[in-house]
Amino acid sequence: MKYLYLLIIAFLICGCTKENPMFDKITYKTTSCFGTCPTYYLEINSDKTFKLFAEQIYKDDFSIYGYELDSSKMGYFKGKLDNVTFKNLNQKIQKHQTLSTNTTVME
Repeated sequence: MKYLYLLIIAFLICGCTKENPMFDKITYKTTSCFGTCPTYYLEINSDKTFKLFAEQIYKDDFSIYGYELDSSKMGYFKGKLDNVTFKNLNQKIQKHQTLSTNTTVME
């Protein structure tokens, strides 16, 4: 019986961690530059789904013709994040929010 209470307390403590998403939607967009910067639009939703539109991606190797676009990495992609990746993302957001609220400005 004592172990049952310890087990219940352990589940309650673990249940108090913030596993819920810390966001509704994350949107990240890049723009082109005068070099080989990739241009893409990424959207991650709180239900772990994502959309990626890779508009311009350049090949890693430089050829004699200059920088070439890598059409195999360009296009529309949709998917779902695995639990580990989503948890890592959520933890990084929590850490950033904690750092943001705990910092003070020195004048």
